[in-house]
Amino acid sequence: MLWYYKDKQSFLYPSHEKYADELTELTRRKHYENSQEDSIVPSINFMRQHDISNAACVVPVEDLSVNYGRGADIDFDFCDVKNIPTFFINRSGGAIVLFPGNVAIDAVYSMVSFQMEFDFLSDFKEYLRSRGIEAVINGNDLMVGDKKVVGAVGEVLPEPFLGLTYLGFSISINADAELINKICTKPMEKVPGALSDYGVTTDEVMEFVLDWFYRHEHEYGV
Repeated sequence: MLWYYKDKQSFLYPSHEKYADELTELTRRKHYENSQEDSIVPSINFMRQHDISNAACVVPVEDLSVNYGRGADIDFDFCDVKNIPTFFINRSGGAIVLFPGNVAIDAVYSMVSFQMEFDFLSDFKEYLRSRGIEAVINGNDLMVGDKKVVGAVGEVLPEPFLGLTYLGFSISINADAELINKICTKPMEKVPGALSDYGVTTDEVMEFVLDWFYRHEHEYGV
């Protein structure tokens, strides 16, 4: 099951019918467990639907205090003043600040793969090289210079979804490090980069992304 961007909205691309029930349940769990969004995709969709022009902040619940983080690593008062929406997700990890035009993808595959995220990062690295942009893979991130432009995660899923693999990634088309520093009081581990600085647009990235998924459809068993 694939969330993807087209015409400034996110759509759900259905997988093979025989997996529909299981994947629908998995998507519900990953995105809406306990009314918490467990992906940045719905957050980006919200930004598009409501014309959020500055940023949005996705905050993992496990990083928050009991009172949902007032006094945690996010300056919620600043977000309130600047009309920056915040979304709470039911997982660990650091907060993610999103900007208009950025791309987020979630996909679930009917096969087991331990290298899907690296396949994507490698192919996107080559795509950037074809545009004259040198990038390197650093862990599960893609860096241009000393700045992060892609973050990816891939995991073989446990019961009751044995035999399925999750792939998620986010691509930074636009970023504002100064604004991020005002939202997040915790120092950044990796400074975000912006592919728009190199003339790369959201539509161009989505053309690559959709082509990549279609080319790997039979290989990965979408």
